[in-house]
Amino acid sequence: MTETMTDSLPFPMTTGTAAPSGCRDVLGDILRQGAQRLLAEAVEAEVATWIEARAHLVDERTGHRHVVRNGHLPERTLVTQVGPMTVRQPRVRDRRPAGQAEQFTSAILPPYLQEQGDRGTHPLAVSEGDLHRRLR
Repeated sequence: MTETMTDSLPFPMTTGTAAPSGCRDVLGDILRQGAQRLLAEAVEAEVATWIEARAHLVDERTGHRHVVRNGHLPERTLVTQVGPMTVRQPRVRDRRPAGQAEQFTSAILPPYLQEQGDRGTHPLAVSEGDLHRRLR
């Protein structure tokens, strides 16, 4: 008899059957928590890199940096393929005079909707009816 890779596993492996719902829930929770942690770390790193690239911008009078972190934007929920995730984007403040100041825009997080009819849905999600109206 030939031993397969699944024979050496410390737990029974079945094929062609669905996992019990409790297993799916636990696995889904683990995936969501991991994805949420990775998203938070990526956003923090993105902001830190953006600010560090502007570290040379210093107020000549005070010696303080012009571009600094300033807390977080309000927490919001994104609906993803692994389920809803809450995220807090760091707030960036550019204290340079108007016309010179830049606004940080995340390449990772979608922008806020100006009109949030259904809070909690992904801003890029469009219903089929909406899509047809927008394409006309």
